[in-house]
Amino acid sequence: MIFGVDTASVAGNKNVSWTRAKAEGPIRFAILRAAWGVSKDDFFVGQWDSLKSAGLVAGAYLFLRFPTEKDPVAPGQVEQAQTLIDVVDGRLEPKRDLPPIDVEFPGKGRIETGLTAGQLLAGMRKAWQRLADHFGVAPIIYASGRVWREDLSDLPAPAPVESPL
Repeated sequence: MIFGVDTASVAGNKNVSWTRAKAEGPIRFAILRAAWGVSKDDFFVGQWDSLKSAGLVAGAYLFLRFPTEKDPVAPGQVEQAQTLIDVVDGRLEPKRDLPPIDVEFPGKGRIETGLTAGQLLAGMRKAWQRLADHFGVAPIIYASGRVWREDLSDLPAPAPVESPL
């Protein structure tokens, strides 16, 4: 097994020592949230260089947003993917680093979006395609088994089939 961590500004980790984390645990990579929808995560910029300096494989993820009851208008998925590109461009090494799309549904899950599993998967495909086109590699689809089985109804995903889940 290869172990890694994911973190973002909301995790409360303000002064991470990646060198210490690598020395004290068996982690080999870390994935940082670079964008939430079209909002840049300021934590990413401050942590990216120290993560790389510690010799860890680095990953940047887009927390893909969909409409919810509280926020019925979400940005388009291609626009969200472009935000990730804008944040990581020049930092991410496509053949070494990890460009994932985070697919999860906080709160009540897919039901809160008002969309069908097929509509959500189609939106994810749009973001996936934009990232694949830009970076020249298939991005990782970062989701839990529960999200894929329940929220996305375990639908076939022919476009992103080459992506690790």
